[in-house]
Order: sequence, then structure tokens, then C-alpha cells
Amino acid sequence: MFGPIDVVAAASAALPVGVLVGVLVWRRRRAAHRATSDAWIDGAIVGWLVAVAVATLTPLDAFLEVGGRPDVVLTPFERLHGAPVAYAVVNTLLLAPLGFLFVLRGRRPRYLAAVAGGASVSLIIEVLQLLHPERGTNVDDLILNTAGVVVGGLLGAMARPLRPSRRRAVGSRRDRRGREPMGTG
Repeated sequence: MFGPIDVVAAASAALPVGVLVGVLVWRRRRAAHRATSDAWIDGAIVGWLVAVAVATLTPLDAFLEVGGRPDVVLTPFERLHGAPVAYAVVNTLLLAPLGFLFVLRGRRPRYLAAVAGGASVSLIIEVLQLLHPERGTNVDDLILNTAGVVVGGLLGAMARPLRPSRRRAVGSRRDRRGREPMGTG
């Protein structure tokens, strides 16, 4: 099956998918005179979600020696005590980029929506792993993933002021019907 290196390589290969999606979304919005910098964020979100899906839904025969047989653990922190530190770090960092990107996206930061979205992604992952014969479900993963989204969202909120202005040049602004606004021409 797959080993840890194979999973990392496959997940990394998914990131260019996000770049492609970003370019395609940006071009479509540009053709419709609605190009925004959010197209790149959308692409990064899609790329990261694909990478996360590959990493979390790939069978991990090589990791079974570390984690034992796949099973369902619904008691919080039952398996966390005594687990390798890398387990907690990886699960915390897994969805942190989504929190970061969700908060950067849009005109106003939507921190609670970002946390809810990231927690929902984590819950979907755990349900899919429950249905996967070679993966286990652990409530600790949900807790650690959501904590990562919270941290990523906080970092995104701190990075928002660093984003370039979303305004376009006056000559390129048009209303919904494609006409120049009054007083600009």
C-alpha cells in the first residue's frame, strides 16, 4: 500500500490543483469584470482541501504499527496521552491553513464562520474515515483540527491588514450593467 512518504508526495502533488483552480476562477471572473484577489484564495482553499483529502483518506498500513488497528475512539484525549508529539502537531497543523485562508477571504473577516467551516471539514473527514476500512476515527483529531483552524484564523486576522487594497482603478470600475459610474468619465 502507501507509506508516509507516498502520502506526503500525493498530498503535495494536489497543491498545483489549487493553483490551476485559482487561475481558472480568476480568468472567469476577469471575463465577467468581477476579478478579485479572492480567486487565488479560492484556489488555495481547493488545493489544500484536495491535499487534506489525499492525506486523510489514503490507507496507512505503515502507520498501523504506531496507532494500532483502525477503530473508533469517542472519548476525548483517551489516546492522546502517550501518543507521539508529532500526532498532536500534525493534527493541529492539518487544517490551520484553512482557518487562515477562510479569514483572509472576502471583504470582512468572518472568524466564526471560518472556525465553523474548518470544524465541519474535520467532522466530514472523521465520518469518511469511519466508513474507510483501513482508517480509524478519533474525536481527538476533531478537537486538534479545530484548534488548528482557530490558530490559523487568528493568524489570518492578523495578516488581513497586510493584504493589498481590493479597490480597482477608477477607470476600470463599472456598475452591474457594464456602464461607467457617474462622475468618472
